[in-house]
Amino acid sequence: MEFAQACVDGDVPVFWTESGDQMTAGLVFRVGRADEVLARGGITHLIEHLALYPLGASARMDYNGQVDAVTTTFMKRGSAQEITDFFTAVCASLRDLPVQRLEAESQVLRTEAEGRSAALSGPLLIERYGAETYGLPACPEFGIGSFQADELRAWTGQHFTRGNAAMWVVGGPPPSVIRLDLPDGPALPAPEPTRSESRTPGWVNAQVPGVGWSGLVRRSTAAQVYARVLNHRLLRELRHKQGLAYSPSVSYSVRDQDMAHVIAASDGLPEVHAVLVSAFIRELERLEAAGITAEELLSTVEELRSSWNTPQGAGARAIGAARNAIMGRPVSYVAAWRDGLAAVSVADVHEVAREAFDSSVFVLPPKKEPFRAGFTALGVPTGTAVAGRRVRSADYPLDRSRLIFGEEGVSLVQGEAVHTVHYTQCAALLQWTDGGRELIGRDGVGIRIEPTLWRLKDEAADLEQKVGAGKSVAMPYRSADKVPHPWARWPARMAGWLLVDPTMAVVTGLIPVAAAFVLVLLLAPGEVAFGAVILVWPTTALAIANARLARVRLLRWAAKRSAGPR
Repeated sequence: MEFAQACVDGDVPVFWTESGDQMTAGLVFRVGRADEVLARGGITHLIEHLALYPLGASARMDYNGQVDAVTTTFMKRGSAQEITDFFTAVCASLRDLPVQRLEAESQVLRTEAEGRSAALSGPLLIERYGAETYGLPACPEFGIGSFQADELRAWTGQHFTRGNAAMWVVGGPPPSVIRLDLPDGPALPAPEPTRSESRTPGWVNAQVPGVGWSGLVRRSTAAQVYARVLNHRLLRELRHKQGLAYSPSVSYSVRDQDMAHVIAASDGLPEVHAVLVSAFIRELERLEAAGITAEELLSTVEELRSSWNTPQGAGARAIGAARNAIMGRPVSYVAAWRDGLAAVSVADVHEVAREAFDSSVFVLPPKKEPFRAGFTALGVPTGTAVAGRRVRSADYPLDRSRLIFGEEGVSLVQGEAVHTVHYTQCAALLQWTDGGRELIGRDGVGIRIEPTLWRLKDEAADLEQKVGAGKSVAMPYRSADKVPHPWARWPARMAGWLLVDPTMAVVTGLIPVAAAFVLVLLLAPGEVAFGAVILVWPTTALAIANARLARVRLLRWAAKRSAGPR
C-alpha cells in the first residue's frame, strides 16, 4: 500500500494514504526536547498544551498533542471538515498563544510529571548524551512554572513555522480547503549531539526492575531487521526457554536524519537478576560474534513485509515520511523500501550487530556487573577535584565526604570518587527557598548542597552569579519533613571520633584496660596486683581486638547510611 505526496496551503508537504477506517491527520513540527536546555526544559511541551487549550474541555477527546526528542505533533481524528477546523484552531493558537492560561497549564504539567514513572531508557540516554540534546527527554522539565509570555512567543515564532512543518493524513486525501496560518520560517535540522558516550561497550547501575540496553546505529533497513531478530531471540531465550522474564522487548527508535537507537529491555524478579543480566548480554554477544542465520533473515523479512502491507503499516509509512521530510532525510516510498528489504543480506545485519554492540550502553540493577572483559563501568565519578575551601559533612567523622568550593567549580569527594561540576559546564542550578542547592553539569553529574548536611558558611551564596544567567531554576517549596537531615546523632558521632581512626580505636580500646590496671595496682593487695600483671597482655590484646571489631561494625553501619551521592 503506497502513500502519496502533495502540498497543502501552498507549500507545506503532506503525505497521505487512502487506507484506514477513519480519517486521521497530524501536523508535525521539527522541534522537541532535544532543542531545549536543561534549565528551561519543558517550553515546547507547555506550548503544545496552550495551543490545544482553546479547543475546549467539552470537545470529544479525538485530538491530541505529543512532544518527543525532535518533533512536536498535533493529531486529530474525524471528518475532513473537523480536521480542517482543528488545524485552523491550532494554528490560530500558535499565532496568538492563550497566555492567560499559562499558570494553569504549568500546574497541569507539574501534576502530570508527578505521576509519571521513570522510564528504563532514562539512564541510557543520560549516560550517552548527558543532560543536554538527546539526553534531555530523560530529565525533568525544570522550566515549567518560570516561563514568561514573551519567552513562549519567541520560541513559537522561531520553531512553529511553515518551513519547519509537514503533515500526514491516514484514511483519505488531505482536505482541499485546509489552511495553515503559520509564520514563515526556515526548516530546522535536528540538533547535533553535544556529547556521545565513547567508552563503550559499558554499563551503569541504577534502581531498575530488570536490565536495559541501547545501541547506536546508522538508519537502515538492515538495522530494522536486526532489531526484530534481537526481539525474537530475547523472547525465546529469556521468557520461553529460561523463564527469567515476562515481556522482553526491542524497539528501533529514530534519533535524527542519520542515526537511530536500538533499545532493548527486560523485566525480571530480583532473585534472578544475576542470571538475567548474563543471559541478556549473551544474546547480544552471539549476534555480534556470529550474526544471524539465513533462515532468520528470510522469516524476519517476510514478517516485516507482511506487517507493512496493512492499513496500519501504510499509515506508519506516511507518518515516517512526514518526519523524514522535516528532518531533511530523503523520503523513501514503500516500493523502494520493499526493494531495499529484499536486498538485505546476512552480512548487512551482521555489520549492524557489530555497530550496535560496539556502541552498547547497559543499565543494570544495583551491584550487578557484566563480568566480562572489555566492558567499561560508566557513571563512576572519576573527575579531578577543584582547588578551594573544603567543607566537612555534618555527619563527620562517620561521613568523611568533602565539598570543595573553588573558583572554577564545586567538587564532591567521597573516598576515591570525585564528582565535579565546573561553572562553565553547569547546565542548571536548582534553588530551594530553604537554602538547598543542586548543581547539574552538562554531563549529567549532580551535586546537592544542603545547609542541613554540610557545615557551610556562605559558600553557596554566590553560586547563581558564578554559573551565569539563564541557568537558575526556582524549585517548589518543600516542607520541613522533605528537607534532608544528618543521619548520625551525637552518640554515633562521638563513637566515630573514638573509633574511625585506626590509631584512635586502639587507644580507645586500651584506655579502660589501663585504667583498670592502675586501679588494681593502687587498691588491690600485692598478690592480686601480681596476678593482674600476668593478665595485662592477653587483656590488652582482647581490648584491641574488640575495639577493632567495633570500628568495623561502625564503619559498615555508616557506609549503609551514607550510601550514594548527595
